Amino acid sequence: MATTSTFRPVSDIGRVALIVNFGGGVDSTAILVGLAHLFNTGDTTARPDLILFADTGDELPETYENVRRMSVYCKAVFGIGVTTCSRPLNIPGRVGYQSLSENCVTNETLPGEAFGRGNCSMKWKHEPMDAFLRGRKRPARQGWLEANDFGTKPMRLIGYDATEAGNPKSKRGKNAQILEDDLNLYSYPLVEWGWTRQDCIEAIAAAGLPVPIKSACFMCPNQSEGELLKMSGGQPARFMRALAIEEIARRGKNGFKTIEGLWRRTRKSDGRPGSWVAWALKHSLTTAYELEAEIRELAPHLAES
Repeated sequence: MATTSTFRPVSDIGRVALIVNFGGGVDSTAILVGLAHLFNTGDTTARPDLILFADTGDELPETYENVRRMSVYCKAVFGIGVTTCSRPLNIPGRVGYQSLSENCVTNETLPGEAFGRGNCSMKWKHEPMDAFLRGRKRPARQGWLEANDFGTKPMRLIGYDATEAGNPKSKRGKNAQILEDDLNLYSYPLVEWGWTRQDCIEAIAAAGLPVPIKSACFMCPNQSEGELLKMSGGQPARFMRALAIEEIARRGKNGFKTIEGLWRRTRKSDGRPGSWVAWALKHSLTTAYELEAEIRELAPHLAES
C-alpha cells in the first residue's frame, strides 16, 4: 500500500483552516484514515480544523452510518467529529426543499445528472458547504470561517484518488489540477500519496474500519444494475420511491424529450433500458400496480385510475 509520507504539511504555506470535504464514501474516508496516520505519528499539521459533510437528505442508510462511524473515529483521533450541513431552506427569493428527492417530485423532474448536466453536486454539496463556511447575506448569518477568525483562504482537501485524477481527459482529472481559486486553496491528498482506489480500500481496512459503499443518493443515475438490485432487496421502499420519481417526471409537465429515464438511454452493448422503471419491470422487481400505488402517494394528480 502507498505511504502518506509525501503529503504536503500545512505549515509549508502558513497556517490556514484545513477542511476535509467528506462525502461519506471510500475516497474521503481514506483521506481521514491517512490524516489520522500522519497525526498519530507526530505530524500535527495533519489535524483538520473541520470535517464537513453536506447532506442531500437522500443518501443511502449505509452512508449515514459511515458518517456516524467516522465522526466517532475522528473525535477519538483529532478531537473533532464530522459536521453536517444541508442546503439552506430560508433564503429569500429561492424555493427551499428538504431533500433532492422532494425537489424532483415537486418539480416533476429528475436529478440533473440524468440530463447530462451533472449539477447535483454543485447545488446539493458545494453550495451548502460554501454557505456554511462563508455565511450568507440574506438572511444574515455568520460563516464558520469568520467565526473561527483564520483571516485567510481555507485549504479544502478533496477526495480524488490517484487513478481518476491521473486521467487529464476526465472531469475529476481536470478538477484535480485546480490548486486555488478566489475562495479556497485546494489539495488532493490521495493524489499526493499516490493512493489508487484499491490503496484506499486497503488503508481503510487496515485501520479496522468497514469499507463504505459508494456515496450517492438513492435515485442517482450513476447507480449500477448491481446496486439497484441490492437496493430493491435491502431497501425496497427507497427502490420504489426512485422508480416513482422517474415515472412522475415522465408523466409530468415537462415529460422526457431526449432521454428515457434515470439511465438516460438504452445501452447499445447489451440493450439495458435507459429507464429504471422499464428495467425493474423487465426483471420482475416490481409491478405496475405497486408503482401506481407509490405514484398515488407522492403525486396523486399524476396517478392513473
